[in-house]
Amino acid sequence: MTLSEGNQWRTWYKAWPPHLAYSLEYPDVPACWILERNIGRFDESDAAYRAALPQAQKLARQCDIDILRSKLLAFLDRRGFSFEIARETVNRLSKELGEEGADIQ
Repeated sequence: MTLSEGNQWRTWYKAWPPHLAYSLEYPDVPACWILERNIGRFDESDAAYRAALPQAQKLARQCDIDILRSKLLAFLDRRGFSFEIARETVNRLSKELGEEGADIQ
């Protein structure tokens, strides 16, 4: 795509790399259709673990295990993970951080 007269008012186009398009084309289907079609390809347990790990490492330096577990459960809940997935994730992280036998029931 070349810089047309209609786009010259966008001054950043003058510095725009020539190999990049000025705009993106979007599919003619709703975003929810794309999400629903692909959601099965992603593991919720892994996503919860990856979301909670940095938070767990930070909290482990700041508070005891009971507060850490409570805060991690709330953290995952705010991000829309089910209680079951959050519980499994917090149990896994607790064991990895050194707290033996501290499963949430």
